[in-house]
Amino acid sequence: MSVIVSPQEAVFLAVRPGSAAGMQLPTNRYDELAEAAANGETIPGWFADAARRAWQVDLRGRPVASAVKVRPRLTGPVVYSRASWEINKGCNFSCEHCYLEQLMRLRGNPQVCSVKVPTWLG
Repeated sequence: MSVIVSPQEAVFLAVRPGSAAGMQLPTNRYDELAEAAANGETIPGWFADAARRAWQVDLRGRPVASAVKVRPRLTGPVVYSRASWEINKGCNFSCEHCYLEQLMRLRGNPQVCSVKVPTWLG
């Protein structure tokens, strides 16, 4: 996939793996991309133009499903963000619902916690 479009809390972001640049999409534009992906349509012109400006990539005329991973909205009492946010924007381990901050504090004290925290967290 060239681009990932994903809900992030109450906003919608478009990111490209390996790039620090991203776009925040209004709800109606996210809905338009999600619908186009579900219906096998091509990438809307407004998104192709924005992608060209942000990442110098030509998506015009391509099917959404072949170039854009449109992640579904999450529902439930706790919604979480996918890894694209951490990879592209940097995780600070301080989201209200995240358990990783507590693990990071306990990581250096084996008497308090025996949980093995993956090295990529530290």
